[in-house]
Amino acid sequence: MSEIVFKGKEFVYNHHLAVPFRPLIVHPDKGIGKPSLEGNLVIHGDNLHVLKALIPQYFNKISCVFIDPPYNTGHEGWCYNDRVNSPMLRDWLLQTVGIDDGLRHDKWCAMMWPRLTLLRELMNEEGLIFVTIDDNQQPHLRLLMDEVFGRTNFISQFVVLTNPRGRSLRKDVAQMHEYALLYARNAESAFINKIQKTEKALNEYKHKDENGLFRLLRLRNTGIDKFNRKTRSNLYFPIFVDPQTCSTSLVQDDTHSILVLPITDDGRHGCWTWSKAKISASPKLIVGRKVRGGKYRIYRKDYLQGDKYSTLPKSLLLGKLFNHEVGKESLRDILPEKAAEFPHPKSPELVKELIRLSSKTGIVLDSFAGSGTTAQAVLELNQEEGARRRFILVEMESYADHTTAERVRRVIRGYDYTGTQKTELLREKITWTKLKNSCKLLDQVESIENRHGREYDRISKKVDGRELVVTGERKVKSQTEGLGGSFTYCSLGEPVNIDKMLTGENLPTYEGIGAMLFHMATNQVLETAGVREKDFYLGTTGDRHVWLMYKPNLDWLKSTEAALTLTRAKEFASYDQDKHHLVFSPARFVSRKTLSEMKLSVEFAPLPLSLYRIAQT
Repeated sequence: MSEIVFKGKEFVYNHHLAVPFRPLIVHPDKGIGKPSLEGNLVIHGDNLHVLKALIPQYFNKISCVFIDPPYNTGHEGWCYNDRVNSPMLRDWLLQTVGIDDGLRHDKWCAMMWPRLTLLRELMNEEGLIFVTIDDNQQPHLRLLMDEVFGRTNFISQFVVLTNPRGRSLRKDVAQMHEYALLYARNAESAFINKIQKTEKALNEYKHKDENGLFRLLRLRNTGIDKFNRKTRSNLYFPIFVDPQTCSTSLVQDDTHSILVLPITDDGRHGCWTWSKAKISASPKLIVGRKVRGGKYRIYRKDYLQGDKYSTLPKSLLLGKLFNHEVGKESLRDILPEKAAEFPHPKSPELVKELIRLSSKTGIVLDSFAGSGTTAQAVLELNQEEGARRRFILVEMESYADHTTAERVRRVIRGYDYTGTQKTELLREKITWTKLKNSCKLLDQVESIENRHGREYDRISKKVDGRELVVTGERKVKSQTEGLGGSFTYCSLGEPVNIDKMLTGENLPTYEGIGAMLFHMATNQVLETAGVREKDFYLGTTGDRHVWLMYKPNLDWLKSTEAALTLTRAKEFASYDQDKHHLVFSPARFVSRKTLSEMKLSVEFAPLPLSLYRIAQT
């Protein structure tokens, strides 16, 4: 497998391990509903630090990641701000990335590497990650994703028509598309939803019998270059058709007299897609049809039943709703005062099209949240599909509250809408005959203007493709109904500083330090609902209970009350004599030998030395 090489890779390869743990600080007044770290979240802070902060509670829990990172075109003016363990490299990285920066791709890779690594740790075994990008950085992203997630976990590269007119930044080719790379945490266990068939696809089921609607599919394999009489000789055999009923048989008789072979119109010998055994098991599904020239073709009935209403997602996304103009309109409708700050917001429909492939009850994480499109997409999908997805949005810029979170507030509560309501009044195909009688067409348009001019603020006339479209436009102001829901707004607290913990200057909360210790000790997430702080109980795993003798009070931590004693050890062990008990405590007054002699399955882990061990892992 090819390995990506970029300046600074050796310094950022394990940089995620050196990122300090920072607790999440809840701001109840900025969210909606009862604050909870287990619900929808909007988090303000550097996404690298936030991802590290999420590890204790969300390790291996995220089912879908959608990120829209900087495209690194040289025009964004972004700056790498991770504190890597190399002063010289840090100075180089801190320079603003511009179009003339010959190493801007290296800086971008250095920025993305630790973030992708942490995102992978947060994803569960069925998890998917979508990363949008354009041609400028796509080759580097593919190599990064291959190395972080593994080449075998690549699923697809979606091509999205985001700008039908084409971008004018380049002098040679007008770029109309972008990409969305899809990787899995584990391709073998990844969960990917099918999508609903379009109305056009459903219309193919135009035939009907006593078993329901069906379409006819050619039984001859169309991939004749690979699948033919020579390569699949067992699938080359005659099928006989009854010209009266069009039923088929593998055996010629008085009624089934028309012989049909899998031969193309130009005489090449192909093969069938079904074997004799499969046809014999479902003979009524195979029928013959007479076509032009008097020949017969063999078809199979494909009924519109069960999962036939859905289909595999396509890697080419061409819908008009996916382009950037839709993203701009959506943002203008909800946050008109902020729309100018985001020139290329993603369309909510595009984000919905991607994340609907993930679990309907999972958590969707966006660590480059921007204007908050992903939250809107999740809330809309939940309403449309009856799903129960949750979202976690992370935004480091100062607009996290007044733009990212504000968009979520308005989508949940509803918002005032001021816009243009359009009503189509005429749609006429432009043909040569119509052009020869253009006066008649112009009279028709003028008549529409006379009849409807007072009903609208403006009558719009334009040629769209080969059609003339006349539209009545009226400015409207109304209240858009909210989608409902809740979210909690958080920011990052100060890093857990081990040295300051020793002096008591910076003591984290019980739940904050407990979540970190529990995860590091068990590699699992702490279920906060089971924490009993008064009893010093954190939680349990399959083989052990975890206890934490801790209070954010330096005097108490220095007292004898904070030490693990024989009495305490007996209390913890009696809680469940069939499991092992791990106790985090500042000190102990009972030896390991005594615990062993008394057959108490209790293990002591010292504080804050345990924190040092964790920090250096």
